[in-house]
Amino acid sequence: LSAHYRSQQNFSWDNLDGAKNAYERLKNLVLGLKSRKDSKGDTEEFKKRFLQKINDDLNMPEALAVMWDVLRSTDLGSKQKLSLVLQFDKVFGLGLKDLKKEKVPKEILELVKQREQAREKKDFKTSDKIRDELNKKGWTIHDSKDGAKVQKK
Repeated sequence: LSAHYRSQQNFSWDNLDGAKNAYERLKNLVLGLKSRKDSKGDTEEFKKRFLQKINDDLNMPEALAVMWDVLRSTDLGSKQKLSLVLQFDKVFGLGLKDLKKEKVPKEILELVKQREQAREKKDFKTSDKIRDELNKKGWTIHDSKDGAKVQKK
């Protein structure tokens, strides 16, 4: 989606990783929107821009840019953003409508808690060991200022 269908495509593993990361970020943003209910703003301008890009020789990269603009917009509430993104996804076919927040098993949550305690004690050896164990069980952990976030690989 990030390259026009008429342009020559060059495959690389870095580009594939970049696309995967962008898709994961998009899914996380959509899941976040699904959990909020604030409502504000007019969506018509974004709809017009999206339609204009699609009608311009199926310019998917530009249409995708409009979707990211929607997600970054401070003029729209979560309900409007989600509605637009799901409408746009009828064209993109990314399956965003069917996304559901993944339930994290208690065992995994306990490991995350133990890792946080180890990090607080500056026991980074144990922290790294728990991270590796989570990785083996198919979970990745991301540290942020709001605490650790775990997600299925």
